[in-house]
Parts: sequence; C-alpha cells; structure tokens
Amino acid sequence: MRCTERKGPRTSEDELIDKLSDGIQKRRSRVKAAPLTPGISAAIVLLNLELGYAPEMMRNALAEPRARSSCRTACASSALIS
Repeated sequence: MRCTERKGPRTSEDELIDKLSDGIQKRRSRVKAAPLTPGISAAIVLLNLELGYAPEMMRNALAEPRARSSCRTACASSALIS
C-alpha cells in the first residue's frame, strides 16, 4: 500500500512517517539474534571469504585445503550447506 493511500484528510506526511517509524521500532525490538554456533560462525567465515571481505590473514589461513575442509564440515554439521 502506498503512503498516499494511507494518508487520510487530516494526517500530515510527518505524522505518517512518525507512525511508520514507530512500527519499525516495535518490530525491531521483537527480533532476537540467533544463537551463535560453530556452524553459523563457519558459514559467516566462508561467506566473507567468497565475497572478498575476509581479512588477508583469514584468507591465507583458509587457503590450506585442510582448514577449508574443516570449515565446510562445521557448516555441514549444522545443516547450513550441503
């Protein structure tokens, strides 16, 4: 639904934005972070590596097949990747 459709004859644009902001804040306070597990940590590491965001030290460490394999195993044990 567009903002113009939600705006009544006595509702200003500022009031509409304030209502939207209040709704976002309410939702935001209900969202909780997932518990951090070794599998999720490994998935984040692999994602950062693939995207090129991983620091050089991490890239060098994961360049070894054994390290990359252990990272993938942690992901697979958490059923994050297959």
